[in-house]
Amino acid sequence: MPRLIDLVRTAGRRLVLPLLGYPGARLTCSSLKQNEFNPVLHCESICRLVDRFSPDAEFFMMDLSVEAGALGLPVRYPLYESPTVEEHPVRSLSDLEAFGLRRAVRALLDSMEPYENFVLSTGCDLPYETPFENIDAFMREGRL
Repeated sequence: MPRLIDLVRTAGRRLVLPLLGYPGARLTCSSLKQNEFNPVLHCESICRLVDRFSPDAEFFMMDLSVEAGALGLPVRYPLYESPTVEEHPVRSLSDLEAFGLRRAVRALLDSMEPYENFVLSTGCDLPYETPFENIDAFMREGRL
């Protein structure tokens, strides 16, 4: 089995590994809850993400709502579902521009240029409703 570190060392370019899991449920016309409790469906959702976006690697679905709560975002903790962040401050590319994230990401990428093993990733799994055009922009920016 290939090791991630070997891929990083031999790629010859910056790798892009976003945590895309949740949007994959949309590609299988399923819910997050279904994916949480059905490993076959979960795998199919991840495979469809790989087919659609061609990331350099892919991770399973993750939930970091606890961290969102620590940042002050309202989080709902239902008894029989995954915790849910009630309000996401970024919903569109224009919201990203308002936060100046594109400039910050470009500055980060520029500062990491000397390090051939730097891998760009999201810091958390993307929300289910993340617009695909935002994911396309992330992939594009990461591969510049």
